[in-house]
Amino acid sequence: MRALLTGAITAIEGIAAALTTLLIVTGIAFLIWWLSFDLSSEPLEVLQIAGSAWLLAHLVPLTVELSAETMQALGFAAEPMSFVLSLAPLGVTLVSVAFAVRSGWRLGGRGGRGAAGVLGGAVGFGAVAGGADTYVSISALPIALTVLVPALVYGVPAAGAFLVRAATEQHEWWDDLWTRVGAWLGTLKVRRTRVLRERTAGAARLVGMLVAGYVGLAAIAFACAIVIGFARVIGAGQAMQLDVWGVIMMFVLQLALLPIFVVWSGAWLTGAGFAVGLGSSASPFGALLGPMPGLPVFAAIPDGWGMGAVLAPVALTLVGVAVGTAFGKTARRCSGIGFTAVAVIASIVTGLGVALLSWLASGSLGPGRLEVVGPELWLTAGLAAAELGVGCLLGGFAARANIARRALSFTTSAFSSTNTASEHARADEEPLVPALHAVPPQYATSSDHTTSGQHGDLEVDADDQLTEPLEFPAPIRLKPDPLSEPHEPIETGEYDDDEQVTAPQPDLPIREPELFDQQAALEAAQRAREQAEEQVKPAGPLNPADPDPDSLVEAYSWDRADEVQEEPKPNWRRRRKKR
Repeated sequence: MRALLTGAITAIEGIAAALTTLLIVTGIAFLIWWLSFDLSSEPLEVLQIAGSAWLLAHLVPLTVELSAETMQALGFAAEPMSFVLSLAPLGVTLVSVAFAVRSGWRLGGRGGRGAAGVLGGAVGFGAVAGGADTYVSISALPIALTVLVPALVYGVPAAGAFLVRAATEQHEWWDDLWTRVGAWLGTLKVRRTRVLRERTAGAARLVGMLVAGYVGLAAIAFACAIVIGFARVIGAGQAMQLDVWGVIMMFVLQLALLPIFVVWSGAWLTGAGFAVGLGSSASPFGALLGPMPGLPVFAAIPDGWGMGAVLAPVALTLVGVAVGTAFGKTARRCSGIGFTAVAVIASIVTGLGVALLSWLASGSLGPGRLEVVGPELWLTAGLAAAELGVGCLLGGFAARANIARRALSFTTSAFSSTNTASEHARADEEPLVPALHAVPPQYATSSDHTTSGQHGDLEVDADDQLTEPLEFPAPIRLKPDPLSEPHEPIETGEYDDDEQVTAPQPDLPIREPELFDQQAALEAAQRAREQAEEQVKPAGPLNPADPDPDSLVEAYSWDRADEVQEEPKPNWRRRRKKR
């Protein structure tokens, strides 16, 4: 029940979105009728033209029939003409797509119940398309396709946004779906089904990055072409001799066709180019153009670059390198084969996306040679996939190599730090100068310092010694403590020598250990403190004329007053003393 209610509400929302775009197109049509034609035709005809333009914007081709009188009024032979108009103004299409994406993203937050809302929105949008077709009746498609195609234009972006939110937020139904897919692949003996979801998500992100880079570079190229050919565009507009309102309407028309020009710029960058009429072509390697439609923007089509034409595909490859580098830094858990597979699959899907964009930006713009307008579909898609894919692989492997190099350098530095710490620890345990720790059997002299110990015999020159040589004039004996009982002298037989005699030690009286007198110590400390204070305290002021600092401190001290006197309150009266 809740799913049906959600579907009904979103159907109303789809109707509202369709009517909004229809009102925009109708408003522009009425402005043209009023400003350019001075209300010379019937309003119903204007509504019919607006409905036809709305259907064309939602990928419904139109069959245009011109009578003999109309052809004669336009300056042609007095013969009727009929042609198909299928080049959609994608600027209006993007408005409907924006409404659809917003609706699908909001429905994605409701979980599985939002799927009914996606379907309901598409149904509502298709209903408006069916109503417009019954009123216009110039569609080149059957009534069923006339309803279905606009419904798909609205429903597919909404479903895409719905799935993207479900995948990013990991909804329960989405996890269950992947679990079932993994179980089904397990029955087909497919290994490592657990990483399939992660690889699919990585490929989807990479496809989005590649398509965004392709469209972004195409938009930059189109802007540069307009800036470079601005003088030619202005000249073509002035040659049409339009008034102010005509210039505004021409600007609005070209603005509605702006996404088409961006897609054509992308095809131009791939090297495949595009056509503006049968037999024409425009690419970095050369431009062969015939009679052009009456749009000033076509004057900005650049000529061939000659030897520098290869720079355009190289620029697109550099976009792939940048995207691959960014993706390679995040896909650290992929192996080399796994990263290659993800990049190749993403490049193929990106090529299919470019093919879809090229198909949307192609069609018929008029009769005769204008029946072929736009880029060549599969050539553009193949070149875009190859250039972006090669760049993506190069950038990805470069990023992975950089990560591996940094990891290796980090490991090497950590290993060297560990070895250095071990060497320092061993150096602390072992003597720096073994001769100072090893005692010779005979006393060393200044001319011959030969030691023997745990490190073997070592000869040290007197000039190379770090310290002064040690001399032992007499055997080392312990000196008795005069404050306590002397211990028995410990003779070091190893250093005993008959030639040297130990100096006689004086006989000191033995003192008995006394207990610590705490009271005497406190009195001595008190006397020392008093003597220190007397030495620090000055005898008087340095200048006899200066006042004594102690008297100033006492005068300005708050506790100097004998009594605290309260201030008299207002309106007080002094009380008389009683006698």
